[in-house]
Amino acid sequence: MDAVMLNKDLARSLIEELTPHMNVGERITKVSLASRILGSLKFFAQGSYQISVGNESKVGIIGCVDGTHVAIVTPVHDEHLYYNRKRYHSKNVQIICDANLQIINVNANFGGASHDAFIWQNSAIKQHLQENYQGGDRVTITHGYLAIVVTRKNLG
Repeated sequence: MDAVMLNKDLARSLIEELTPHMNVGERITKVSLASRILGSLKFFAQGSYQISVGNESKVGIIGCVDGTHVAIVTPVHDEHLYYNRKRYHSKNVQIICDANLQIINVNANFGGASHDAFIWQNSAIKQHLQENYQGGDRVTITHGYLAIVVTRKNLG
């Protein structure tokens, strides 16, 4: 199945039916229950989040950012900068792909003790997007628990 097509009434009905059975969440940055439900449906229909991100370019997603830990040998200097929350030494590598799922940037400058959000906040790409797009209301930069998605607010 390529997509899940629900009309608005059916989607609302499904959200109303499932909401009482879900944990609302406590974080300020929590994802809404409706987004979680609809995102799950999309995942079940397509079997992957990556496929849907690539296909969303027609509605404004221009890329995704995430970090991954790459294991390394224990460093001699500044060992504490590389010891990650998963209890091994690593580099936290930030990878950016475009809407076609092509990797367009890799940043391996930070040790595993650095959080994805910290790496993104210090990223030249983030600064470039803010300077060139956000001022014109063309791009909104948001980041969640797993990934940072850059989307256009207004198309056209």
